[in-house]
Amino acid sequence: MTAEPHNTFTRSLDFICIIAAFAAASGFAVLLSTIGLFTWPDTPARAFLGWPPDYAILLIASLVSWSAVSAYFGIHKANYIESFSNTYWRLGRTLLVWAGVTGASTFLLKLQTVSRQFTLSFVTIAGTLIILRHFIDTSLSRSGPRRIGRKAVILGVHRETQWLRGVLSAKAEWSNQIETTELERLPEITEQCVSHQFAADAEFFILPTGQNMAIIERCTLRLLKQKRVVHIVPAILDTALFRHSLGDLDGVPLITLEPGRLSGVEAPLKRALDGMLAAAFLLLLAPLMAFIAAVVTLTSSGPIFFSQERLGRNGHRFTIYKFRTMRSDAEALLKGSPELYAKYTMNNFKLPDGEDFRITRIGRFLRATSLDELPQLFNVLRGDMSLVGPRPIVPAEIAKYGEYGPLLLSVKPGMTGRWQINGRSNVVDYSHRVKLDMEYIRDQSLRGDVEIIVKTISAVTRMEGAH
Repeated sequence: MTAEPHNTFTRSLDFICIIAAFAAASGFAVLLSTIGLFTWPDTPARAFLGWPPDYAILLIASLVSWSAVSAYFGIHKANYIESFSNTYWRLGRTLLVWAGVTGASTFLLKLQTVSRQFTLSFVTIAGTLIILRHFIDTSLSRSGPRRIGRKAVILGVHRETQWLRGVLSAKAEWSNQIETTELERLPEITEQCVSHQFAADAEFFILPTGQNMAIIERCTLRLLKQKRVVHIVPAILDTALFRHSLGDLDGVPLITLEPGRLSGVEAPLKRALDGMLAAAFLLLLAPLMAFIAAVVTLTSSGPIFFSQERLGRNGHRFTIYKFRTMRSDAEALLKGSPELYAKYTMNNFKLPDGEDFRITRIGRFLRATSLDELPQLFNVLRGDMSLVGPRPIVPAEIAKYGEYGPLLLSVKPGMTGRWQINGRSNVVDYSHRVKLDMEYIRDQSLRGDVEIIVKTISAVTRMEGAH
């Protein structure tokens, strides 16, 4: 299904959703009226299809306002290319504005007999149905061949065009209907070949790297006059690990990048919650920790705790604490054997599962259940760590982060984080570990921390990747 018929189809479905919501709200009102909680206005002689006239006018006003508001926000435009979250953020704003306009119409049109309870029920049900319709439509377009008709023409230098071709090819709606051509041919293409060489509904992607901007502007205008859809890709720049927003500067599109950070009130609140929750957990788990300490002492010789130097915020070095799960001479054995240490570093600073003879029997259980991590609550209480954050790495690991090292050290490490809920030691590729840590820093928020803590409980229960 091509863009315009698809837009008309989805717009019609939204109208059906609104009418169905109005009918559902009416049925709900009838049900409440039977028990005396709702009263219809006493105007049967002027009823329209069973509805009092003011309610019928409300329905018509809601349909008209949805048509206007949805067109203003462009939620039915198939040519938008945006992330999943941005799509639903735009839909949410559209629904809020529409609900406000529909509610205001009861005052502007003087619909005095319309119940506010009815209006609230109506817009709530309608919003839910439209979101559900949009979700189904988006899921089908991403996973199925329904919108395979979109065609793309990519103009740019070879390296960039091949990169963008790969990105578009991965999306179901573009399929294999993608052509590429060198940007140097842009004047020739726009002046001579557009109407004959490319399909009439093809969308153009221009990557203006190192080209004369005056030529690009002139040719872009020619494409637009030919009723073409033109997408300008300003630069091939990996912004996946940064927050980005689109603005404009005197009409010129502006992409703003910034590192992830907590909002003004969230940063001190997170520190306060870390301290309070760490103290509460220590008090609550004190008997369990005392029991583990006794078992560690009775089952193997050596100290109760294992301590190691780690990197904290701004490169601050601190000592991390865990219940000892290895022989007391584990570090000496590791560093005393070049072959063993080489295997340790090549396996992302951990020996392969089942090959670390230094782990005690009780240590394997403590690692599998993550109980060995409990002493890190003292690190959280001291302020060296947070409950949620990137992995606390040893100093030698910082080289693995390359240019992302300073970004990693901009936040406190955490007892749990994205690495812990995504397989932990099962994540073999170190670059994937780096990516998980960078994604946490980009998306950090108190809400995200709560989600990670909840998922950590599930991961610990499954004993996933803990060894």
